[in-house]
Amino acid sequence: MAKNIMIQGTMSSAGKSLLAAGLCRIFRQDGLRVAPFKAQNISDNAHLLPDGRRMARSQAIAAAACGLDPEPDMNPVLLIPRHGGCEAVVDGAAVPRFDRDAGRAAARRAYDRLA
Repeated sequence: MAKNIMIQGTMSSAGKSLLAAGLCRIFRQDGLRVAPFKAQNISDNAHLLPDGRRMARSQAIAAAACGLDPEPDMNPVLLIPRHGGCEAVVDGAAVPRFDRDAGRAAARRAYDRLA
């Protein structure tokens, strides 16, 4: 099973994603196989993949630090703020209605694939 590091913070723009990308780069340079994972992200900065799926830009940047192509498993649930609510993106595709249990299940499946 994969070893993990969790980075936590109590506010937006604290530098959690920057720290994660930096650690990914260091671990990769040390010869470790590493991948970023953020189960859920709230961000209006979506990264568009070549196949049309979307994920948070911060995880796409961390993927580059790992020497990997970005993939929705690295950010299985993305909530994009919209006027009056949020657009929910699960496994890279917009869903008409977000269900927490389905989001949790998607995150677990994505983590298992990455691990």
